[in-house]
Amino acid sequence: MLNLSLGQKITVKFILYLTRFLNFINIEIKWVFFTLFTVILSLTFWNFKNYSLDDFMRVTRRKPVLSLSETIPSSVLRLDSDSKKTSVSAFEKIIENKVNITAPAIKLLSVKPINLLARSYVVYDYKNNREIVSRDKDLVLPPASLVKILSVMYFSRDLNFSDRFKMTQECTLVNGQKVGFRVDESVSVKDLVYSSLIYSGADAICLLSRTNDSLNLDGFNNYAKSLGLKNSNFTNYIGLDFTDNVTTSEDMLILTKEFLKKDIFSEIVKIKSYELENKKVIYNTNKMLFSEKYSAGVKTGTTDGANENLIYRYKDESKDIDLLIVILNSANRYSDVKQVIENLYFN
Repeated sequence: MLNLSLGQKITVKFILYLTRFLNFINIEIKWVFFTLFTVILSLTFWNFKNYSLDDFMRVTRRKPVLSLSETIPSSVLRLDSDSKKTSVSAFEKIIENKVNITAPAIKLLSVKPINLLARSYVVYDYKNNREIVSRDKDLVLPPASLVKILSVMYFSRDLNFSDRFKMTQECTLVNGQKVGFRVDESVSVKDLVYSSLIYSGADAICLLSRTNDSLNLDGFNNYAKSLGLKNSNFTNYIGLDFTDNVTTSEDMLILTKEFLKKDIFSEIVKIKSYELENKKVIYNTNKMLFSEKYSAGVKTGTTDGANENLIYRYKDESKDIDLLIVILNSANRYSDVKQVIENLYFN
């Protein structure tokens, strides 16, 4: 047996009586349908008399209309404690864009507490141009071969990679790690630059520094100052422990940021190995390139006076991280940078 509501029973009975009634009177069919529509609509409203307007809208719309509190954060709305209705003034402020909805906080890269062996260091968020942490970044220390970055920038400015120069005997005998070019060997500027940045070749920098007689040490230091290096002084282009050959980790950071602006340099320092024109293969002195997946250069430096120096770039695009770490005078530069990487987090 059908279980009908009161409204449905009335509707059914009305239709039955109306059908019987139509057998006795002559009436146009359109008025029959009009009457039926009127009665059904009336009964429908009668059944909704105990429901709210929101309930009616759920039936008449495909999707309910969201209330103001559902579309605008509650922190923006000011509710009247008595009526529980939205204040008109608060709503007007929203319409007039006078209420500032707080944007989600930007997560910044940070480093947990670290205890590096380096006497001076800077950890820098290269992507967001902000220093994360540092220690004694203005402390004056020997640069070692980190200065070769500046040497390459200074001496290669007006040269083409295809230009060639003959290796001098003086440069084959210079102190420091050498590639091993032979006297009178014709070497391209490209090989000199690659050898200087990848292998830290002293003979390569030596020859590069002799390609233009008008370029000298005074011009070299003035060029450094023009880049923003305020606390550095260089007495040779190779990074040997000469008197007053000094820099700071902050200055090396400034230099590195300028250096990386040139795409070719930023690509060279990531190369693990490179074959010269004379078929000799050189390997990058930065061991982090061989052990850390997200290593992106930049330069090592080691002397008795400087101990272990390192400028290192850590770039993890999947996590949106681009980091520069400058290490000066460390007993273990690679241990230091690994400690920084292991303690990275977004706050």
